[in-house]
Amino acid sequence: MKFASKAFGLVAAFALTLACSESIAQNYPTRPIHFVVPYAPGGTDLIARAIGQALGERLGQPIILDNKPGADSVIGTDFVAKAAPDGYTLLVGSAGLVVNTGLVARLPYDPVKDFAPITIFGRSPLVLSVNQSFPANSMKDLAALARAKPGGLFYGSGAPVFTMAMEVLKKDAGLDIVHVPYKGSAPAMVAAISGEVPMSLASIAISMPYLKGGKLRPLMVAAPKRSAFLPDVPTGAESGVKFDAAVFAGLLAPAATPRPIIDKLYKELKVVLEQDAIKDRVVTMGYETGDMGMPPDEFAAYVKTAVEQFTRIGKELNLMR
Repeated sequence: MKFASKAFGLVAAFALTLACSESIAQNYPTRPIHFVVPYAPGGTDLIARAIGQALGERLGQPIILDNKPGADSVIGTDFVAKAAPDGYTLLVGSAGLVVNTGLVARLPYDPVKDFAPITIFGRSPLVLSVNQSFPANSMKDLAALARAKPGGLFYGSGAPVFTMAMEVLKKDAGLDIVHVPYKGSAPAMVAAISGEVPMSLASIAISMPYLKGGKLRPLMVAAPKRSAFLPDVPTGAESGVKFDAAVFAGLLAPAATPRPIIDKLYKELKVVLEQDAIKDRVVTMGYETGDMGMPPDEFAAYVKTAVEQFTRIGKELNLMR
């Protein structure tokens, strides 16, 4: 009888908790929601601003963007991981969320256990670009130059995700190209344009203004199929290397956020992301919309797989610090 009473009590407590969570979600939100962007202004926050404004209109509360850059996105990400799980502090996550697991031995948070993914806003494949005067028009040309002069070629990178991706490309293609670090992707792009370094690897979202302006020349897109942004540029497979890499922008909440709140945010975001005006804005920023609106559980699996992949790569290439 005591066992039955105890079991009944547990069931009742669970039912009460579920009812409270659903009640909270029905009233949510009652105050402004903060989108924390763990990067400096002028990058991921642009896509977050456009989507946040539309989401705020549907929820009846403003979305406030908070840029918290530092330590390659670790500071802002950790801030959200330790925030109250009430749906009012959310992370605009990007590649740093998963890539840092292969670069930082002891992160102050677990990117899988400490977050509840909501959805993806878009993905932007990486593109390898070179200075207009650089004597290579293809990956075959680049490989020949690199092999003729081992350690004599350089590439610039302003973010860990691009550095790791380039190191993977170097290993798979057998290239000896030296990394030159820069404090941000914009300086790395400028260095490639000026000829300070002959090439740079970055997302299409970052590279497009320089490519459209004819300041850089694309050699290869790291995607399974050609990008609509650069339809004349071959993929890694077409260039003879196994190379598929992209950055994403998406929304995540602290792990203990009630599921009804996650579901409500996803439901409203799904409506927002289906708007033609929002899709057009996202595409304008250099993001592809194929994965836009990915369901929470799918996004969670995506993050888990990416974390496992980059952790393994970091160890294999001895990139951990």
